Amino acid sequence: MGIWHSKRSMSLCTTLTAFTLLSACGSSATPETVTPAEPVAYVEEAPEAYTPPVTEGEIARTDLNQVLDGGLGRFLQGVGTEPHFDASRNFVGFRLTHLYPDDPRFQTLDLHPGDVVTHINGVQIERPEHAMQVWDALRVSSELVVHYQREGEARDLRFAIVD
Repeated sequence: MGIWHSKRSMSLCTTLTAFTLLSACGSSATPETVTPAEPVAYVEEAPEAYTPPVTEGEIARTDLNQVLDGGLGRFLQGVGTEPHFDASRNFVGFRLTHLYPDDPRFQTLDLHPGDVVTHINGVQIERPEHAMQVWDALRVSSELVVHYQREGEARDLRFAIVD
């Protein structure tokens, strides 16, 4: 196989030929003096400070009532779930597929896609009427407790509802 039959060799020859032609066609004038560019300072960004995930806190009743007034259907528009069953096909809870992904208030919660919500304020949500029972009870509840599992480990979110 000769040198001209190799695509790589042809590409190299073409590049060298083009470079040679450009060099030969160059001006005979004295080249301009090129001043080196100012050195670019490399600024290393400081890593963001670690903020532990939020598992407890307070919710102002006025803020909660605004959400409750919007209705359960409206709230659920930002939440994606799918039923989750154990190995024996018993219902465990609802696996989160998303939880208000564009709302910064939910970004710090220790509740993520893949987590399985098992109970809210002690009630297992299996049917729509269970969800409405919890939703309505939040108007007078003193706290919001979400029991969930992450990779089989039981976890809780606990928020006092303050007037």
